[in-house]
Amino acid sequence: MKRAVGLMLLALGPLTPGGAVAASLAPVELERVVFQSMMMSPDPERVRLGLRMFFLQFPNDVAACDYVAERLLKEPPPKNGHAADTAAWFVRTLNESCPPRYHDTLVLAQQRLTHKKIAEHLEVALARPLDPAVPQYAEGGVDLLAQQIEVERQLNEIQRMNAHGVKRVTTGMPLGEVLELAGIPQDFSSLTLRVARWGHSTVLAAHYGGSGMLIFRRDFDRNRLVLADSFDEQFPVNESYKGSNFAVAQSIACMRALPFRDYVKTHNRVIRSDTQLMWALADRMSATPFPADDFEEDGMLVSLAWIYASRNPESLEMLRKVAAAAGDKIPKVAREYADKLATRQATTEAAAK
Repeated sequence: MKRAVGLMLLALGPLTPGGAVAASLAPVELERVVFQSMMMSPDPERVRLGLRMFFLQFPNDVAACDYVAERLLKEPPPKNGHAADTAAWFVRTLNESCPPRYHDTLVLAQQRLTHKKIAEHLEVALARPLDPAVPQYAEGGVDLLAQQIEVERQLNEIQRMNAHGVKRVTTGMPLGEVLELAGIPQDFSSLTLRVARWGHSTVLAAHYGGSGMLIFRRDFDRNRLVLADSFDEQFPVNESYKGSNFAVAQSIACMRALPFRDYVKTHNRVIRSDTQLMWALADRMSATPFPADDFEEDGMLVSLAWIYASRNPESLEMLRKVAAAAGDKIPKVAREYADKLATRQATTEAAAK
């Protein structure tokens, strides 16, 4: 694998009628199944990203739109901003990416969901004139549980039959063909990367544990996601990271140069609140103590400062691991922080006696 990338988070989601066997699915249908599974996720952020990505690729898909309509009608009143954002995305999708058969759905949603953000999107959507000649979607038209069970079955079959690893894929290959060869990745995320040859570009990252990241960019002429680049893990993430933020941990493990610095700074809240992600930083700097450039060095120095200032009970152990690595500046700075932290802890313990 190769080079460097950098930053930000999104994801993916989508739909397929049931019954197809994975071996007979065309690559584009593999994409639909993967996208649909993300749209069915219990994670609100994955759902939103799934909606956005699916309808970019498959606009006006009636089966998918019916699913979104039923999800909207089954949404309970949101208890937090994430839930409200998800319901607002359902409304926006029905308004912007679906045929005009969901006016009745939106009216029912307006009666049931009064959160300000959702109400604003509903007001915009209902401003579109109703065409009385268009048959409307009726609540109950989609069995949400049955669709989820079928998609999970298809995913399991795809993974069983197509898990050959990422070494057989090539640059320019559409996402569906990559899924056909490599199987379903451990996770997806969306990144806004700063790369010299791309500028700022939002991409899809597929995270294959033990193999690294595959980066997909949209080919607008073909309306396809195609493989643009790939990046090796600098340390084996699956051996050390067991938390729920695998995509973040692997991004830390794979990115180099400016993308690494941008990524850690952009995701600092997530990283600093998760001990395992802090360990991912330490493992990364221990495995790769020689930065690719000044940007990566700056990202590493910032990471060391976070570990030192975190007051995490394991921070001294993290710093000592980096300090023990081969290398020049990064291990040296880690040793300085470790010595200061050890002195501070000793002083605190002595004062407490």
